[in-house]
Amino acid sequence: MKSCNRYDGINPYLLSQVRYRARRLSRHSLMQGMEIEDIEQELMLDILARTQSYDPDRAKWSTFVDRVLSNKCATMISTELAAKRGAGVRAISLDALRAEPDGDLHEPVDEASIDRTHLDIRIDLGRHIAGLPPCLSRLLRSLCERTMTEIARDNGVPKATLYGHLAVLRGPLAPLQEYLH
Repeated sequence: MKSCNRYDGINPYLLSQVRYRARRLSRHSLMQGMEIEDIEQELMLDILARTQSYDPDRAKWSTFVDRVLSNKCATMISTELAAKRGAGVRAISLDALRAEPDGDLHEPVDEASIDRTHLDIRIDLGRHIAGLPPCLSRLLRSLCERTMTEIARDNGVPKATLYGHLAVLRGPLAPLQEYLH
């Protein structure tokens, strides 16, 4: 398993360390799907990105290279291990699914992930919409999904009339301006 990558102008010690670590890492059971060239490139990119932070007063070059490559290898292994365990996949209980009136199953809302500001906006907006005449509330709901031209065409109403309704609608919704700033 020899790499075909070429690194012209790279420090020979650095290159030998990267290739050595890549060969060792490619034999690891978690890295079975990665090619040795890909591992080499990952290691080389990491060490080259960190080369500017090397301080000769703190350690020798060889120690710096060893630590950076060791940490990158450990990170790659832990990332693969997390992916194998299903990182990013959220587990939910089947008992937690709730049936809606339409018969579909829906996940429960995670209370911790709800942004309280958005919740306040929804409550206030719902309260204001409930107090509107039916024609204005229908217009407001329609504006969420369609353009004024589409609404006018579907309802057989001139756009000027809809813009007039929109001007009337702005008055009752004026208290919600605080959320827009």
